[in-house]
Amino acid sequence: MEDSQQLKKLKAVMQSQRLLSSLDLQKKLNLSQSHVARLLKKITDELLVIGQSRSTQYALKREIPTIGFETLIYKVDHHGKAKKWGVLCGVWPKGYYFKSFVSDDHSQFFEDLPYFLEDMRPAGFLGKLIPRQCKDLNVPRDIRVWTGDHCLQYFYHYAWNLLGDLIVGDKAFALHLKHAAQETHLYAKRSRSKVYPKLAEALLEDGDVGSSAGGDQAKFLLSLKDTPRKHVLVKFSPPLNQKVGQRWGDLLICEHIALQALRSSSVRPAESCLVFSDQRVFLEVERFDRHGDHGRSGVISLSSFCVEFLGELNGTWTDLGEGLFKNKFISKTLLAQIQLLDIFGDLIANADRHAGNISFEWDNFKIKSLTPVYDMLPMLYRPLASEIIDQEFSPRLPGLIEKSIWEEAYDLACEFWKDVAAHNKVSASFKKIAKENFEKLKSLKKLAGMLPD
Repeated sequence: MEDSQQLKKLKAVMQSQRLLSSLDLQKKLNLSQSHVARLLKKITDELLVIGQSRSTQYALKREIPTIGFETLIYKVDHHGKAKKWGVLCGVWPKGYYFKSFVSDDHSQFFEDLPYFLEDMRPAGFLGKLIPRQCKDLNVPRDIRVWTGDHCLQYFYHYAWNLLGDLIVGDKAFALHLKHAAQETHLYAKRSRSKVYPKLAEALLEDGDVGSSAGGDQAKFLLSLKDTPRKHVLVKFSPPLNQKVGQRWGDLLICEHIALQALRSSSVRPAESCLVFSDQRVFLEVERFDRHGDHGRSGVISLSSFCVEFLGELNGTWTDLGEGLFKNKFISKTLLAQIQLLDIFGDLIANADRHAGNISFEWDNFKIKSLTPVYDMLPMLYRPLASEIIDQEFSPRLPGLIEKSIWEEAYDLACEFWKDVAAHNKVSASFKKIAKENFEKLKSLKKLAGMLPD
């Protein structure tokens, strides 16, 4: 009976403080070393042991609802081969402990969802559908208030096809294998103009459980029967007989043109193509985190990386890139690429250059390079509250940046606006905007000669 009371006190102490040594527990419980050791032995399954010998510390595992105390995390490589990458445990009083199978240097506690899972968090158009699709999880309808536990429940039970190369838990991995065996979401390339309108209507009615991609633009995910197979994200406009639909159609065409313009630059754009139906514009963008039939690669956003390693998200893409460079996370070449995208985005009126819209290829905790460019379009002109609002384009003057970088971005932006004005599917009203913006950029040309070499 005495041991039962002492065990209850032990758990209460460990639920209030995350890491405690045997000596800490002896003092807090006023018990001998042997007595504490006997109590700890009774809760082995709930105990997280960190360190060895005299440096050993203990934490009490916390049960993650519908999952248990812990879950494996799997990593899928370029060829589709999976390995056990680590294990994530819930811990008291809050947060998680990640035990890395790559290196002990990366095993650590997290107060909330680990940064390397943050980009998998439901967001945007597809994310908003998830609470309705996964009613059995009993999670809040508003994904903006989801805790780490809510996210992990979704990852574990449903999320087999999220961004990057990680899969959380045995159930999600089993779904990954099931979909691979059944070859779901697989369509012939020649049928896109007929299939895409049907998929758009079906998605608006119900949605696709297990897939997610950020951004509020309506979209779906699928695979095309190419050789090698292509995995794509398809954005689509509202009906074109509405003013809002026509504007979003123009913007999707602009996104494709922006990616085409960047093909001659020092950065890699995502592969894209346009598909038109009578009612909608579809922009198909190839997923850069998928390879061949079932291969994957790691991705981490500028946002998730900077929050974890710089502790902030203040400033522009250039500001954040400079912070990463100063802290030796990225090279001078990579910084120059970020600066180019920041300037190009400004010169094509991309008013949505938040830190989630630029990402790195990421493998075993190391940044390798920039991912192909995505979500690059003149968002200044997006509809607001279902209305088309006139907006004033005011391109940023050249700043204290290398002349060659600004000139490259400027030339690419001029090419972009000329191509938008010439595209036969762009509306007359937006062609007018494009021509006016091209003339505004021409007035900046003389400033390039004033920049230092």
